[in-house]
Amino acid sequence: MKHFILIFSALFLYSLPSTAQSLLLLPFKVNSPAFHEAPEAKIAISAMPVTNGFASSTFTINPAVDLAVSPIRHFSVIASFHSFTHQTVENNWLFNSSIVGSAQGYTIEGGIGAYGNFGKYGHTELLLIYGNGISQKHGRSAAGGPGQADFENYYGKYQSLAIQPAVGFSSRRFSLNGGLRYTVRKYNEFSMAGAPQEYMTDGTLALMAGFINFEAGNEFLRFTVQLGASSQAAGIALAGENNTNTYASIGFVSHFAPRHSAWYGDED
Repeated sequence: MKHFILIFSALFLYSLPSTAQSLLLLPFKVNSPAFHEAPEAKIAISAMPVTNGFASSTFTINPAVDLAVSPIRHFSVIASFHSFTHQTVENNWLFNSSIVGSAQGYTIEGGIGAYGNFGKYGHTELLLIYGNGISQKHGRSAAGGPGQADFENYYGKYQSLAIQPAVGFSSRRFSLNGGLRYTVRKYNEFSMAGAPQEYMTDGTLALMAGFINFEAGNEFLRFTVQLGASSQAAGIALAGENNTNTYASIGFVSHFAPRHSAWYGDED
């Protein structure tokens, strides 16, 4: 398990600089409970650090709360709140820093799913998730110039529908699972200062994401790290946006399951 921790720590640090330009195509942590039985429940509180521009050593912390419960065997219900803030910090020749742009967003999601087991530790799951949220930006990105400030201001409200398959395994103190997520995001309200009409013809974007989730600890409280990458799969890209973004999230998860009492005395 120590080797897994070292590998995930290195990947976590590597992912941080890549999260600087995540503006309209906001990447969010994935809620993937990886259940085995019923009743079972998980509560996760985590944070996603995002660097504030290519030349900045500062970063913002983006909190997330994920809930999941399996009231009956092979059926699960999830709910999530994820927020996002990115600031563009510019350093001048006097080594003073100033904020020249910012992007904010959040998403609220709820979903249902089915899961199954294989062997003693293996599990699979499939989730269908509905969400809504807001994304907005003011100022300019680190790659932009002052002349782009008006063009890059936008505000949008959206609804989303996602399908999310995953597979993994869990033991007494360790869990590892990964999967894919395909999301269709429909902007019911969208405005962008100075943008040509063709940039948002129907307000629909599709995103494809992959993720790996790692947990380590005891039966009831675990440290968790999630690494992922999100890329636009369909729709028209907006100027100033990166179509592919990586993210890294770190936090803790509380886990409640009847099988924990049977694991005392077992080996990992």
